[in-house]
Amino acid sequence: MRITSLGAWVLTSLALLGSCSDDKNKENLGITASVSYVQTYCADPWGQARSSQDLVSAATAYLSQRNITLYQAQATQDNAPSLCLACSCTSGLVLHGLVRDQDVAAVQALGFTVD
Repeated sequence: MRITSLGAWVLTSLALLGSCSDDKNKENLGITASVSYVQTYCADPWGQARSSQDLVSAATAYLSQRNITLYQAQATQDNAPSLCLACSCTSGLVLHGLVRDQDVAAVQALGFTVD
Protein backbone atom coordinates (compact mmCIF):
# COMPACT_ATOMS: atom_id res chain seq x y z
CA MET A 1 0.00 0.00 0.00
CA ARG A 2 2.71 2.45 0.92
CA ILE A 3 4.58 1.93 -2.37
CA THR A 4 1.39 2.49 -4.33
CA SER A 5 0.73 5.80 -2.57
CA LEU A 6 4.32 6.88 -3.08
CA GLY A 7 4.17 5.87 -6.74
CA ALA A 8 0.96 7.82 -7.26
CA TRP A 9 2.53 10.87 -5.61
CA VAL A 10 5.62 10.62 -7.84
CA LEU A 11 3.52 10.28 -11.01
CA THR A 12 1.32 13.22 -10.02
CA SER A 13 4.37 15.35 -9.27
CA LEU A 14 5.96 14.49 -12.61
CA ALA A 15 2.74 15.31 -14.45
CA LEU A 16 2.54 18.70 -12.75
CA LEU A 17 6.17 19.45 -13.57
CA GLY A 18 5.60 18.45 -17.17
CA SER A 19 2.61 20.74 -17.55
CA CYS A 20 4.57 23.65 -16.05
CA SER A 21 7.42 23.11 -18.48
CA ASP A 22 4.91 23.01 -21.37
CA ASP A 23 3.58 26.39 -20.26
CA LYS A 24 7.13 27.74 -20.04
CA ASN A 25 7.93 26.43 -23.54
CA LYS A 26 4.79 28.12 -24.90
CA GLU A 27 5.86 31.40 -23.34
CA ASN A 28 9.38 31.05 -24.75
CA LEU A 29 7.96 30.55 -28.24
CA GLY A 30 5.52 33.46 -27.85
CA ILE A 31 2.56 31.07 -27.97
CA THR A 32 0.11 32.68 -25.63
CA ALA A 33 -2.97 33.51 -27.68
CA SER A 34 -5.85 31.07 -27.46
CA VAL A 35 -8.03 31.35 -30.56
CA SER A 36 -11.14 29.73 -31.97
CA TYR A 37 -12.96 29.58 -35.29
CA VAL A 38 -16.63 28.70 -35.74
CA GLN A 39 -16.94 26.50 -38.82
CA THR A 40 -19.47 27.37 -41.50
CA TYR A 41 -21.15 24.98 -43.90
CA CYS A 42 -19.03 26.06 -46.86
CA ALA A 43 -17.56 29.56 -46.42
CA ASP A 44 -14.33 28.65 -44.63
CA PRO A 45 -11.07 29.81 -46.26
CA TRP A 46 -9.67 26.24 -46.33
CA GLY A 47 -12.78 24.72 -47.92
CA GLN A 48 -15.36 22.33 -46.61
CA ALA A 49 -14.59 19.83 -43.84
CA ARG A 50 -17.08 17.12 -42.96
CA SER A 51 -15.69 16.00 -39.59
CA SER A 52 -13.70 17.42 -36.70
CA GLN A 53 -10.58 15.59 -37.93
CA ASP A 54 -11.06 16.97 -41.45
CA LEU A 55 -11.47 20.48 -40.03
CA VAL A 56 -8.24 20.26 -38.04
CA SER A 57 -6.32 18.84 -41.01
CA ALA A 58 -7.65 21.32 -43.57
CA ALA A 59 -7.28 24.38 -41.33
CA THR A 60 -3.78 23.56 -40.10
CA ALA A 61 -2.60 22.85 -43.66
CA TYR A 62 -4.11 26.12 -44.90
CA LEU A 63 -2.54 28.10 -42.07
CA SER A 64 0.79 26.35 -42.52
CA GLN A 65 0.88 27.52 -46.17
CA ARG A 66 0.68 31.03 -44.75
CA ASN A 67 3.49 30.39 -42.23
CA ILE A 68 1.07 30.24 -39.30
CA THR A 69 1.14 27.32 -36.89
CA LEU A 70 -1.98 26.42 -34.94
CA TYR A 71 -0.69 24.64 -31.85
CA GLN A 72 -2.79 22.09 -29.95
CA ALA A 73 -5.45 22.25 -32.66
CA GLN A 74 -8.69 20.48 -31.90
CA ALA A 75 -12.24 20.73 -33.15
CA THR A 76 -15.24 20.14 -30.93
CA GLN A 77 -18.99 20.20 -31.41
CA ASP A 78 -19.58 23.23 -29.17
CA ASN A 79 -22.91 24.34 -30.61
CA ALA A 80 -25.91 22.90 -32.38
CA PRO A 81 -25.76 23.25 -36.17
CA SER A 82 -27.66 26.18 -37.66
CA LEU A 83 -31.00 25.28 -39.20
CA CYS A 84 -30.27 27.31 -42.32
CA LEU A 85 -28.35 25.84 -45.23
CA ALA A 86 -26.54 28.93 -46.52
CA CYS A 87 -22.76 28.71 -46.82
CA SER A 88 -22.28 31.23 -44.02
CA CYS A 89 -24.44 29.29 -41.53
CA THR A 90 -22.52 27.52 -38.78
CA SER A 91 -22.09 23.76 -38.52
CA GLY A 92 -21.65 23.69 -34.75
CA LEU A 93 -17.99 22.65 -34.97
CA VAL A 94 -15.50 25.01 -33.39
CA LEU A 95 -11.76 24.88 -34.07
CA HIS A 96 -9.62 25.72 -31.04
CA GLY A 97 -5.88 26.24 -30.77
CA LEU A 98 -2.98 28.43 -29.79
CA VAL A 99 -1.01 30.79 -31.99
CA ARG A 100 2.08 32.92 -31.60
CA ASP A 101 1.41 36.50 -30.59
CA GLN A 102 2.72 37.71 -33.95
CA ASP A 103 0.05 35.66 -35.78
CA VAL A 104 -3.00 36.93 -33.90
CA ALA A 105 -3.89 39.67 -36.38
CA ALA A 106 -3.51 37.29 -39.34
CA VAL A 107 -5.84 34.65 -37.89
CA GLN A 108 -8.34 37.30 -36.83
CA ALA A 109 -8.43 38.49 -40.44
CA LEU A 110 -9.43 34.90 -41.36
CA GLY A 111 -12.34 34.90 -38.90
CA PHE A 112 -10.74 33.54 -35.73
CA THR A 113 -11.55 35.14 -32.40
CA VAL A 114 -9.20 35.45 -29.43
CA ASP A 115 -10.58 33.55 -26.44
